[in-house]
Amino acid sequence: MSKKMSISQPDWAEMDFFFKILNNYLTSKTSYKLMGYSVKKSESVGQNYASDMFFAKVEYKTESDNVEGRLLSIIVKVKPESEMRRIVLDKMYMREIIIYRDILPKIRTLLDDVGISTEIAPRCVLTQDSPTTLLALENLSQTTECYRSVDRRQGLDFYQTKSVLGKLATFHACTMVINERTPEIFEPFCDPTISHHPDQENFVIFFRVGVRGLLAEVSTWKGYEEMVKKLTKLETTIVDKGVNVYKWHQNPFNVLNHNDVWTNNLIFNFDELDGTLRDSLMLDYQLCNWGSPGIDLNFLLYGSIDDSVRRTKLNQLIEHYHFVMTDILKKLKFSRKMPTLQNIYSEVSRTGFHGVNAALCLRPMAMMPPRENAHMETFLSDGPEGVAFRKDVYSNPKYQQFIKPLLQEFDQKGYFD
Repeated sequence: MSKKMSISQPDWAEMDFFFKILNNYLTSKTSYKLMGYSVKKSESVGQNYASDMFFAKVEYKTESDNVEGRLLSIIVKVKPESEMRRIVLDKMYMREIIIYRDILPKIRTLLDDVGISTEIAPRCVLTQDSPTTLLALENLSQTTECYRSVDRRQGLDFYQTKSVLGKLATFHACTMVINERTPEIFEPFCDPTISHHPDQENFVIFFRVGVRGLLAEVSTWKGYEEMVKKLTKLETTIVDKGVNVYKWHQNPFNVLNHNDVWTNNLIFNFDELDGTLRDSLMLDYQLCNWGSPGIDLNFLLYGSIDDSVRRTKLNQLIEHYHFVMTDILKKLKFSRKMPTLQNIYSEVSRTGFHGVNAALCLRPMAMMPPRENAHMETFLSDGPEGVAFRKDVYSNPKYQQFIKPLLQEFDQKGYFD
């Protein structure tokens, strides 16, 4: 392996950077020799909106190795160069740095102290604020555990969803305990993700444009004339409704929401022989936000899981989430009032409009077939290319099969009023 990738390597990809990686990764202060490294930018289209992604491999040899060295695979997430992404996520990007640098280590310590071995996220081996803002994570797809993504066009099954909800409940419960002890750590996460603040306009436009794309498609369906009227109104009110979801001051209880729990941000470990699910982990914490747990629950339930699972197994899933949350809180000796199962159901209902956001704006993007130039910038464009892109997204027969009964369900719940 060469010591440098190529003449076009990014500025941060220097030898000192990889020495820092190994120093953090080899926590036992093992003596080692850096043999080489390579860096390759991710070519995945339309999946890494919040970061510029790089895959790096670091070859090293410890004093106990005979001939062959060892290989560490990492994912490096770099603050994006795209102007639109930088404007939208400038303040949010540092949130993920804080999560990996400060909060996830606290969670790991809490769980270790009570003998809970579950992991929530891949191991972070470096965070860096300057000169380039980035973080480096162990690439678990290249380890013996071989975690992998699942097809985002297929909804998560019951067991996958149950596993993710267990991790989500653990994350939520630990942040409740941390907040009880050091609430100041969550101050950077209290600004609502959806708001009327001018700085948020380049973010919330995603929801307006999503309704516009669906409206254009529903306008061609016979018998949906009344729904067209309601979606026309929703295009102007969807941000107002989203603002109400993110109000947290009067909630019975609050947690740190992952705030972007969907298939692309989840990886799974399956048994090599029989394919049974062993574990799941959550990725991408740049949108974390303090508020009702209903935010994460609705986004997952309507944005990523198979809809037949949601319709037939919802109670089992919510009960599992509540069981894991309260079990963790008890073990961590949480001193405040324990959330009841009814509290969870009430929060899911109260923040239910976030399920509309997921179903109308996220799910069609997740279900679309592979497409060239599938960038967020294209989706948001007012030009012919953007109109054509949204047409492809919302005319997908599988999405139409998914959304038609949901439109009626949402209407009956009054979300379009």
